[in-house]
Amino acid sequence: MDMPMTTHRIRRASAGTAALLALLGATLAHAAGLEWGQLSAPQQALLAGVQQQWATLPADRQERLALGAQRWLQMSPEQQLQARDRLALWQGLSPDQRAGVLAERARFRALPPDQQKALQQQHDNFSQMPADEQQRLRDEFARKSGQGSAPGSLDECLKRKSAGESLSCSKLAQPVDGNGGAVTRKKKLLPSLLKP
Repeated sequence: MDMPMTTHRIRRASAGTAALLALLGATLAHAAGLEWGQLSAPQQALLAGVQQQWATLPADRQERLALGAQRWLQMSPEQQLQARDRLALWQGLSPDQRAGVLAERARFRALPPDQQKALQQQHDNFSQMPADEQQRLRDEFARKSGQGSAPGSLDECLKRKSAGESLSCSKLAQPVDGNGGAVTRKKKLLPSLLKP
């Protein structure tokens, strides 16, 4: 009886060893990153600027670049234009403003899904309003919260801040709801970062 038990243990150990070797091989392949030739021709065209240093990039960066290129290729021209605009806005932010945006995104993602959906709906409703109505609601919010007149755009905020006003341009105020209810604050800037 000892013999079959030993054979069973050897088979089980062999199967376990094979599984570990397969996992190790997959991990090493992932750690090695992507070869330039593994990218599609359109991805290579988009990433041509990094081709020379591709082999020296960390594997996780190669993966992010490849996935980003793939997402870009799947976007419509309008979506690509919006992405360019968001990138330009992001690049124009100071490190403190970027930190504020990232903190707000983390706070938003920590909310329960129903609250995220409600905030997104409020943002969408506000975004569809005419600019003068948006500004009126911003001013009303600022008056009720004792902040003075709120900036209507990132450009306006940055101009006013450079003129000496104490403003946080990374957080533009959302209006009160139509019934005078609770006020919510959410980024007008980079709304795609807020999506779950």
